[in-house]
Amino acid sequence: MTDRPTYFLQTLGCPKNQVDASYIEGLMEGGGYAAAATPEEADVAIVHTCGFIESAAQESVDALLELGRLKERNPGMTLVASGCLAQRHGRELAEAMPELDVVLGTRDWPALPSA
Repeated sequence: MTDRPTYFLQTLGCPKNQVDASYIEGLMEGGGYAAAATPEEADVAIVHTCGFIESAAQESVDALLELGRLKERNPGMTLVASGCLAQRHGRELAEAMPELDVVLGTRDWPALPSA
């Protein structure tokens, strides 16, 4: 058990997103967060989205909706959308999903630990 806040990162889409996920993990851990094994254990749940492949974009939306339902049971959790879908359609995501706390595009990742 850790006394640090925890994060869970779900990465979807292309192989580049897998590389980006390593960067995001480093940012979060450098910001004082510890990785959680499941979203239920996390203080912050991050969905690293894909916005270019239609099926992956839908998978990203589905993952955000699923974690949004988890957040209803755990209102202290922060829900984050990052990545390409957030970059391309961040405003629409934020408007359509009030359960989202943070929407960060691909250029904004360094702000993630403090956001």
